[in-house]
Amino acid sequence: MNKTPMPIGDLEKLYKSGLSMFEIAAKLKCSTHKIVYWMNKYNLQRRSLSDALYVKLNPNGDPFKIKKIINQDEKFLYGLGDRYLLGRRR
Repeated sequence: MNKTPMPIGDLEKLYKSGLSMFEIAAKLKCSTHKIVYWMNKYNLQRRSLSDALYVKLNPNGDPFKIKKIINQDEKFLYGLGDRYLLGRRR
């Protein structure tokens, strides 16, 4: 088995960018087992299956994150919704 050290920074950077261990192995042209070996050796925390699926299915980040209001039209629409909700509370 080839135990040439894999730089921890490279491995951690690729994994945190959202790549799976399989994708990292393909990119580095090595086996997935080698990636698993080095992640265990460096004690890098691996994603759970649900976290991995969430990262793959939401590449643009959290879909439930509230959008920041960036222009006047959006501020107006936000205000209309606010007024509607306030009127219904009475």
